[in-house]
Amino acid sequence: MASIRTLASTGTLFIDFRYEGKRCREYTRLEDTPANRKKLMRLVQRLETDLAAGTFDYASFFPGSKKNSKAHGGRVEAQAVVTVAPPLPAAMPIGAPFAAGLGG
Repeated sequence: MASIRTLASTGTLFIDFRYEGKRCREYTRLEDTPANRKKLMRLVQRLETDLAAGTFDYASFFPGSKKNSKAHGGRVEAQAVVTVAPPLPAAMPIGAPFAAGLGG
């Protein structure tokens, strides 16, 4: 089960979940507010649905994440990526480009 947590050093939100037996954390620049938690909760619900259905694709869900190559044993084949989730709205920055310097 995925959870939404707060990074104490910045007060921003991140998603904490397990994928293929590994703990994964995707950081955002969203401040910890009720509205931002609600936005992330919708994303987490979609993530959990895809995980349960076996259709979750890390690279499609978090396209800017540094973890894309790690999540698949060091290999990501761009031609094999299938879009599972629509792009996130501009108001919800997620992924490595937004987490630079956060230890993500």
